[in-house]
Amino acid sequence: MGRVLVLALCVIATGCKWVKPSDNGKDVALVKPIHVQNCKKLAVTTSVGKKKVGFVKRKDDVVSDELVTLAKNEAAKINGDTIVAIGEMVDGSQKFDIYSCQ
Repeated sequence: MGRVLVLALCVIATGCKWVKPSDNGKDVALVKPIHVQNCKKLAVTTSVGKKKVGFVKRKDDVVSDELVTLAKNEAAKINGDTIVAIGEMVDGSQKFDIYSCQ
């Protein structure tokens, strides 16, 4: 019974998203750099997530989605409406430019 519980927790930990979008963060768009040519750059943010929970490695796409959500939430805090990823995720961390495109 104990092994089943540990296995179930491992499966849940690798696929679950713990970061939720804020009310305003839901409205922030993730776009390619070409789409912000006429926008005002507000800031740069670095999102950091957990690549492992205990000894269990989390799925890259789940961690990546969380990093985007974190960046959108940060953008919303400073009235940004658009983010652009700077490079790829590295070791559970990724940078994003924050823009106002209104």
